[in-house]
Amino acid sequence: MNRSLSLHAHNRRVDSPFGLVGTDENALTFALGYTFQRCLPLLQWFLKQAGIAGVHRSSLQRASIHLQRHRSEGVTDIEIHLPGHFHVIVEAKVGLSVPSIEQCRKYLR
Repeated sequence: MNRSLSLHAHNRRVDSPFGLVGTDENALTFALGYTFQRCLPLLQWFLKQAGIAGVHRSSLQRASIHLQRHRSEGVTDIEIHLPGHFHVIVEAKVGLSVPSIEQCRKYLR
């Protein structure tokens, strides 16, 4: 591979396929969702951090990941669902921002 050749999109250097979609919240959310789909150990680790432990990779292969799902309550950033086991809604933020309690309450159902 030629290391001197560079790729730029929207006046910024692109060093990975994820750089093609941008650096805003939606682009980073899509990149994370794609990475979860491609890297089950990362998805397992993430779920464990969210309090869902003991999910085997063979089970995760039956899960679905939805990005930017439109619901009556609003748009969810990432939903990870394994019917009969768990349904996780992830509210994505960039940097040190955190979702408000009101924003999270919309999805309690």
